[in-house]
Amino acid sequence: MNITGNENQKGYTFYYDESEHSRKINQKTIQAGNYSNNFIAVIIGYANGRKSDIEQEFNKFKDKYQSRLINNEFKSTSIKLKNGFASINKHNISFLNDFLDLINEDILLYFSVLNKIEYVTNQIFKDYKNSLLIDMDKLRYSISKSVSLYNP
Repeated sequence: MNITGNENQKGYTFYYDESEHSRKINQKTIQAGNYSNNFIAVIIGYANGRKSDIEQEFNKFKDKYQSRLINNEFKSTSIKLKNGFASINKHNISFLNDFLDLINEDILLYFSVLNKIEYVTNQIFKDYKNSLLIDMDKLRYSISKSVSLYNP
């Protein structure tokens, strides 16, 4: 999603993207092969006056790492290493360094990670309060962590 104004105006251009998400959290979506416990959203923006320079730098990066594109986009698999740190090599380090070099003081960056199980747990127990016997904050956390970890 792109929210933009005239390049010559004082204003900002923002892009929004999110991880694969399910409209419902149920047994079927939890058991799906592409299910993730986390919902991730990212918003990136810049002042319209810097648009040309920033897009030019990104396009250079995109051209350099063309082989990592999927449907002309970078996806999580572009960064996620198959065997974690054991997969790190010169090419992967170069990719990550070049990617992080794109982010400077001209870039506005926001990201959010929300655990879906924690969200549901908080909704279920939203009216429960801490008492002398039960710390509901810790109980909600423990339930969320257990369900996320063990997928009962």
